[in-house]
Amino acid sequence: DDIIFDEMIYPANHWLYQLSNTFLLISYVAFDLLFLRIVLALASLCYSLWGLLILDISLDTTLWNGVFFLINVAQAIRILYGRRPIKFERVEDDTVYSQVFAPLGVSRVDFKALVRHSLIRHYKPDQNYIEEGSEVHNLSILLSGKMVVKKKVKRDDGIKEVVLSQLTPYDWLESPEWIAYFSGKKSKRREKKPSNIIKRIFKRTNSEPELENHVSLDSIEVQQPESIPITHNAIGVSIKAIEDVTVMSWPIENMLACLDKIPNMSVPLSSIIGADVAKKLLLQTQRSDDITNQHSGHSKSCRKPHDEEEKLWASVFQGNSEISEYVRKKFFAISRWRKILRAGTTVVREGEEVEDLSVLVSGKLEVIKGEDDGDRRLQHLSDGSFIGASEYMVENKISQVTIRSMEPCIMCSWNQMELHAFALENPSIIGMLSSVLGADLALTLKKYEQSLA
Repeated sequence: DDIIFDEMIYPANHWLYQLSNTFLLISYVAFDLLFLRIVLALASLCYSLWGLLILDISLDTTLWNGVFFLINVAQAIRILYGRRPIKFERVEDDTVYSQVFAPLGVSRVDFKALVRHSLIRHYKPDQNYIEEGSEVHNLSILLSGKMVVKKKVKRDDGIKEVVLSQLTPYDWLESPEWIAYFSGKKSKRREKKPSNIIKRIFKRTNSEPELENHVSLDSIEVQQPESIPITHNAIGVSIKAIEDVTVMSWPIENMLACLDKIPNMSVPLSSIIGADVAKKLLLQTQRSDDITNQHSGHSKSCRKPHDEEEKLWASVFQGNSEISEYVRKKFFAISRWRKILRAGTTVVREGEEVEDLSVLVSGKLEVIKGEDDGDRRLQHLSDGSFIGASEYMVENKISQVTIRSMEPCIMCSWNQMELHAFALENPSIIGMLSSVLGADLALTLKKYEQSLA
């Protein structure tokens, strides 16, 4: 028996075999994808040499591992190419990336694909960027200098232009119009899903001047839009330079085509522009210094009606199919429902910290600026409106307005800190909230501008 047992024990294989298994062992603990591909390629190479030299040309071992070697080498080269240093063509590109897009984790590769379709424009002091009522053909960000936002309002002595706000570097110029239009297009795409719809949304007007810095995007082919009548967004304000300014602009048809080809950019861009709209809205409400009386009221918590959650998701959150049912249930699990029993109940008080993001399920609310005497009602909120959206999108959690009930209401609320933590655990929620809240803020800002007219 000892003799038979000794004959069954084979000697250790050649060192090439041992080396290849060592590389495989290392690959099991590799964290970096490039390193993984390299050690797998080395393991395949050693196996191939082992089959060729030691096993006297074992054809299957040599060929299979030769194929594995070539595949891993090709993947390693692809990864190395993707990690190459990305240099932007213009100094302005690098500045916008580092200041605006890099903090949200946008890769230099994706941003370079986006920025290659941008245009650099320069404006002199007192030169108009866009007139009130004009159609919006671009999405632009201010790079340097200052601009002023004005609106025509009716006064006793005629129509006057009033200054609404001042734009500083890295403010977006057409952010409310962009979010309102883009959100509407996304909803229509989810319902109809026609092919290539993004590539024929906008048509450049013949009056728009040609610009020298237009750089074609190599990796994205933008089809010319069909010659069909299209309705553009009309801007509700005028924007004028008050000093030498530099603006980076994307023609909207190019931006939409890029987002269609680079879906990773949609969520960061929605977050950036949504935060810009929230900041604009806060600045607008800060300008109103009328005062108002406060009234007390009563409210109480109520049970979560399951059928109302379904309706709320479909109507307010646009029935987003990209969110799984499991995540949606968890999203509503951290919410609480609140029933306001009578009119005059203060929901949010000016000057106090806003802790919740809420959506009005039913009823009416009024937005008021000031305290004590002679209130100024900025607008009314109806079903589907958000409360605390601007405070959620920006770091300033202090409310600039008072919101109170006009009749019995039902609200669904999320604690902002809990919602932030939940969004970090479920990234799909971030894009949904950015889109929905951005659209709500853009509509709110437009209503406020119209109230000034």
